[in-house]
Amino acid sequence: MLELINRYEHGFVSIPVILACREKGLFELIKQKKITHQQIAKVLGANTGHLQVALRMMQSLGWLSKNEVGEYSLTENSQAYLSIPEKILDLYNLPIESYLLGKEKPSILKSWIELSQQQWHINDITIADFLDGVLIIPIMLALHKHNLLAVDQEEKPLFSGVSPHIREELSTLFIAKGWAEKSSITVQKHSQKSNDYENNLCLTALGKFIVERILITGVTASYTPMLLQISDVLFGKSQTVFCRDEQGSESHIDRKLNVMSSGFQHQKFFADVDELILSIFNQLPYYEQPNYIVDMGCGDGTLLKRVYQVISTKSARGKVLDKYPVQMIGVDYNQASLQESALTLAGIPNLLMKGDIGNPQQMISDLRTHGIDEPEKILHIRSFLDHDRPFIPPQNLEAAKKRSQLSYSGVYVDSDGGLIPAQIMIQSLVEHLERWSSVVTKNGMMILEVHCLEPEVVNKFLDSSNNLHFDALQAFSSQHLVEADVFLSCAAEVGLFPKWEFSKRYPQNFPFSRITLNCFEKKPYKLRHPTIKDLPELIVLEELCWSENLRVDSEEIQRRILNFPQGQFVLELEDKIVGAIYSQRIERTEVLENRTFVEVPSLHTESGVVIQLLATNILPELQNQGLGDQLLEWMLQYCAVMGGVERVVGVTRCRNYPDYSPIPMAEYIHKKNESGLLVDQILRFHQIHGAKIQKVLPGYRPKDIENQGYGVLIEYDIHNRQRFDGVGVEKNQQEKVEIEEDVDEVVAGCVRTVMNKKCSFDSDRPLMEMGIESLELLELKYLLEKKLEVKIEPNFFFKYGTPKAIASYFKGETQAKHKNISELLPKIAQPEPKAEKTDSGFSAAQLENGIAIIGTACRFPGDADSPQKYWSLLCNGIDAITEVPLNRWDIEKYYNPDKNQPGKISSRYGGFISEVDKFDADFFHISPREAKYIDPQQRILLEENWKALENAGINPESLSGTETGVFVGIAFHDYEQLQ
Repeated sequence: MLELINRYEHGFVSIPVILACREKGLFELIKQKKITHQQIAKVLGANTGHLQVALRMMQSLGWLSKNEVGEYSLTENSQAYLSIPEKILDLYNLPIESYLLGKEKPSILKSWIELSQQQWHINDITIADFLDGVLIIPIMLALHKHNLLAVDQEEKPLFSGVSPHIREELSTLFIAKGWAEKSSITVQKHSQKSNDYENNLCLTALGKFIVERILITGVTASYTPMLLQISDVLFGKSQTVFCRDEQGSESHIDRKLNVMSSGFQHQKFFADVDELILSIFNQLPYYEQPNYIVDMGCGDGTLLKRVYQVISTKSARGKVLDKYPVQMIGVDYNQASLQESALTLAGIPNLLMKGDIGNPQQMISDLRTHGIDEPEKILHIRSFLDHDRPFIPPQNLEAAKKRSQLSYSGVYVDSDGGLIPAQIMIQSLVEHLERWSSVVTKNGMMILEVHCLEPEVVNKFLDSSNNLHFDALQAFSSQHLVEADVFLSCAAEVGLFPKWEFSKRYPQNFPFSRITLNCFEKKPYKLRHPTIKDLPELIVLEELCWSENLRVDSEEIQRRILNFPQGQFVLELEDKIVGAIYSQRIERTEVLENRTFVEVPSLHTESGVVIQLLATNILPELQNQGLGDQLLEWMLQYCAVMGGVERVVGVTRCRNYPDYSPIPMAEYIHKKNESGLLVDQILRFHQIHGAKIQKVLPGYRPKDIENQGYGVLIEYDIHNRQRFDGVGVEKNQQEKVEIEEDVDEVVAGCVRTVMNKKCSFDSDRPLMEMGIESLELLELKYLLEKKLEVKIEPNFFFKYGTPKAIASYFKGETQAKHKNISELLPKIAQPEPKAEKTDSGFSAAQLENGIAIIGTACRFPGDADSPQKYWSLLCNGIDAITEVPLNRWDIEKYYNPDKNQPGKISSRYGGFISEVDKFDADFFHISPREAKYIDPQQRILLEENWKALENAGINPESLSGTETGVFVGIAFHDYEQLQ
């Protein structure tokens, strides 16, 4: 039934746009030849931005097609533009509300209703429904506004509040649409004591549906002032359409109707916000929870009020608000909104202040002036605001330029009606989110946002989504909608990632996402789309991750980047690529059968509804840090919101099959252990992420001898995916575990289950040294969560890397440190009395807070590898500068006295330390392979730190869990650049 309302709204917006374009000659122009947007704008004198919005609307309708060079041409469906009657525009000016109240001459609706009954004399039902929308929306909204339907008053007949002739017209319309039918009901006569029976109308099920939901159309109808001037928007002085009056009121929109209708639609999304809020404020301990809720763009304060009511009446925190209060903070750029919020939040602890979504740091500074100096105790929330932010031109134009390879469907219009290039707008969004990432704390940032859809997706689901009209209205009014997947990727570029358990998408069962709800958290790594310049690093990564018989060549990696850049991501840690994930789009899963992995690249198609995951690569030395797990999880979330994607598949391989090889592969892939987990570690990796193991594909990887050439087809039901996490508790903080079994034994048992059987168990031994890498860590996490009934964060094992440390944590022996950020921030300088000097020349305060150096170590040229030798070198005036030693490099190859000679050095001398090639990797629990790639400066730093501790007589293990840090100064990255 909602499809009909969508059609009405589509028509209400698209009809005036189509007619304006028809009158200007747009369709005739495109009929003559294929033509680009820029050429159309030049010929018709159009505003480039607004014109592009109209062209995208026609493309979404299926009336225009665009080729690879951006040229438009008409489709067969476009002939419908000829059937739209010009006089339909009169309806936008018709005083329908006044007419229904009996203030206009009679029968002004009669002829229009008759046209509707006659399907507007056209054969195209869709266009007829579009035309109906122009008539029906204002009628239904006016009836709703003045409660003239009387559907809640059973003793009154339908339309009893309007005059008889209007009732007759409305009855005709409702009966024709199937919204009402005649029925005998009892009517109370005012002049008699008895009841009479009359034939009256009552709503049908369809009619009730339309009536109950008609306020949805209010947002669309609120743009009537703009639609009345759409010709000026497209081809005239558009600035005059979007001006404000002396009171600051907008001329292009009925803001009151817009806000009322928006609020009506947002309630169902706010219900999911309630769940997210409860998940946060039901977690113990209370001191770990936020103390402040900051809503940027608070509007009238409705969301803040709702959040507070949920906390106070439904959460565990609500029972202790007297001891652990929560303050609602509303921030808005509009003073009138703040005044409305003050009324809404009366009686609720609140703070209201002016703020700009484009400057979060200033907001934090302003909060401090109000006495809120604990930004880490803030939970940031906002709804439907990021797309409506003022456009700030990006600073990093080089990054914007790199986006030219990516295809974005959004259209962005500046204040003069001109077109803002998509890559510029997306880079602006990245920098906007980067500013916000600097203020996001452990509590995260909750964003409810609306998105645009690609024209092809809109056309495919024209009746099932409202994007045809909504995307156009937002773009015409300079609001910056981006696709849901683009929004996620922009956040990932600045290290913001959604907590998967809190993510929601709407609608939930269609292969597109109009609205998303995410709680973003800050991570130490970032994701971005690769470019061709990344190819050398990606080739090296491929070689490190795959054996020669299974890896792909550089041409294939390049093909992925060029053919489907949106489906490829690189993971960066400290600006270095340490991981990558690749994918492509295919038509259906069945095309993978009877193929080899070498042939699969030819299956890619831009219109594919299935995403095939091709590979996930993580730098071997970092595979124990759970990055592969987090990269795959994010990719699955990303695919879930991609327009038109119905499922995700992959053809993976087995890791442990040689240990079970007597079992047929088709049986082995479904073999599980006592915990319900698949025995194969790679298959288990996908199982935990919610994949179904489908079947084996013979001959997929012919050179994979260990797996007899088999590939294993896995499939994710991407829109209904459930992670196999084993437990569903909501514990994210350290809590003393109370179970019947001994915690040490439980931890030891779990570690023994996943560790390499060739290694020996030792509670003080690092997990890595017992053969526990990334895949085993994932299983260890699952087993501990199940046995101890806790929830473990992905980075837990990086903090507690031995069985003893893990057990100590869960026994409550490792103290979690909670420090307020106010303790770390610089204090406001206060004038102090002049301190008197002691005999030593220092003040008493300086002596009291002095620093003692109790251990030293050093390594300098001239074999000065201890403080004593260095002191001796200085005392004896020994010159440590020597010619380049033969064991370092051949100076004759590089020496040239000409300083300007490229690739040469102009000196034979330098300061050289000895034994830089020696390093005890085992002593520092580092694998030989990893040691090979570590910068020698870092190896020396490890050695000298250890020697300094020895010199001080400090047992390094005694520093575990203490507030001890290392300050390091780094000047050059020579070794990194050489690699």
